[in-house]
Amino acid sequence: MRYHLFDLLHLEGHDLTSLPLRDRRELLEQIAADLPAPVLVPPVFDDVDAALATSTALDLEGVVVKDPASSYAPGGRSPRWLKIKLTRAQEVVIVGIRPGKGDRTGRIGSLLLAIPEPELPSGLRYVGRVGTGFTDRVLQDLGARLEALRTSSPSVDGVPVADASDALWVEPELVGEVEFANWTDDGVLRHSRWRGLRPDKRPDEVVVES
Repeated sequence: MRYHLFDLLHLEGHDLTSLPLRDRRELLEQIAADLPAPVLVPPVFDDVDAALATSTALDLEGVVVKDPASSYAPGGRSPRWLKIKLTRAQEVVIVGIRPGKGDRTGRIGSLLLAIPEPELPSGLRYVGRVGTGFTDRVLQDLGARLEALRTSSPSVDGVPVADASDALWVEPELVGEVEFANWTDDGVLRHSRWRGLRPDKRPDEVVVES
């Protein structure tokens, strides 16, 4: 376990929030230099592209770009601090639907997704679900397309009970694309968001993107 220090807001009874970030950071580094591991002050990058590349290499969610002259604004967001999330794209095969609730009642709540896995009996491995990124028009179009592909049993292995409990299964014929943050340790898409159908791709052409 490591303890990462990003900012210094108070020191010896003094409020430092009005100081520029560069000054708070300098004080923080001076204090942290005398602290034993695992206390760390993460590096600062002047090059945003380099910061994003490092974040990608470490499989992090993204970076926060901060104005060195900015003060600290407790309890609020500052336009001088910008969070940039890393996203990746992955083609997926639609294998099921979870019915919507609330304002999505009668429509798609989320799509159940898979990718080809020849070693499994079904030839498909479950990789999670996606429930965001849809417009009303897209939901209507997908609903009509998938209704025509309905089947009584799943065509994929490894669907958790919670996701399968109310699932409506479909033949694995439609390929779509999602953006996502990263893969979980058990091979599920994290923070996925729908991008759209990929009519140019067949299910057997889907591969795990590097």
